[in-house]
Amino acid sequence: KIQVDFKQQNNTITIQISDNGNGFDLTKVSRGNGLKNMEKRITEVSGKINISSTDKNGTTIIIVLNT
Repeated sequence: KIQVDFKQQNNTITIQISDNGNGFDLTKVSRGNGLKNMEKRITEVSGKINISSTDKNGTTIIIVLNT
């Protein structure tokens, strides 16, 4: 199951993408080109990205962008 939430507050937009999949241990995986490209593009527009995941407990990605 995937859940996508959008929230606009003042001058920011927050996008939260969560799933209930297998997840992964962030300390044991390398950032592939997909994650590196996401991080690069978001920081280029002065945004922030946070990725949290735990093995067998899903993954959550939070992106905060200034409007």
